[in-house]
Amino acid sequence: MNDFLLMAGEFPEETCPPGTTLLRQGERLGRLYVLVEGKVEIVKNGQRLCEVAEPGSVFGELSILLECYQNASVRTLVASRFRVIEDGEGFLKGNPEACMVLTRMLARRLARLDACFADLRRRIDEMQAEAAGGSEEP
Repeated sequence: MNDFLLMAGEFPEETCPPGTTLLRQGERLGRLYVLVEGKVEIVKNGQRLCEVAEPGSVFGELSILLECYQNASVRTLVASRFRVIEDGEGFLKGNPEACMVLTRMLARRLARLDACFADLRRRIDEMQAEAAGGSEEP
């Protein structure tokens, strides 16, 4: 079981049917949702960014850490269960271990994004080289 999910075990559990919007882009609630079971989609500006089904995944953390509005919406794709931490900032301030677990989660996410950007850069370079090579006349 995920460490963050264990730490959130004392908080109330909420079950949401498919199509429930937990967090809406542009809102600021200060709430953390920790996925117990189910699947959600992350949507930004109407574009689906990804699906998440890993128990222990946390939603709402960026808004709290960056003191800003939600930068994306989170919507359930199937019936899903969450631990709901109403005062996410208070929980993080009072729980250094949870902050470390969350920091590691964010670092892993950043490492995955770095790998994706490197792969995308490589693909763009290959396409540009191919296009430049294809424009030469024999």
